Amino acid sequence: MGTNVTFRYEIIRFRDGDQDPIVDQVRTALEQEFGRGSKMDKAPLAIEHNGGPLAATVRNWLNGKTMRPMNVTIDAALAAVGMERYIRKMDAATAKVIKMADKKNGGVKKKKSAA
Repeated sequence: MGTNVTFRYEIIRFRDGDQDPIVDQVRTALEQEFGRGSKMDKAPLAIEHNGGPLAATVRNWLNGKTMRPMNVTIDAALAAVGMERYIRKMDAATAKVIKMADKKNGGVKKKKSAA
């Protein structure tokens, strides 16, 4: 865990020890729904009561104990409070920033195909 490894899945990167970026997105969505600060304390219990994952699971995401929550659990938590994720095409400005970062960091290495 103490190493400075960067995980690379094509274009998505985060360092060892960093929490998956989806958690921050979920936190932001829950803050918009429930409010910030002590109002957020209601979110984990509301998710559990509406058929989502246990409140303790959601609390562990929000306090940083869980680093890589499962996709299905994220979707279940969001659905329990009437939200869903969706996929959209990346805008040109974001794609450009990612390409520039790749050039700076030596580019994304492609696997050699077996002959």
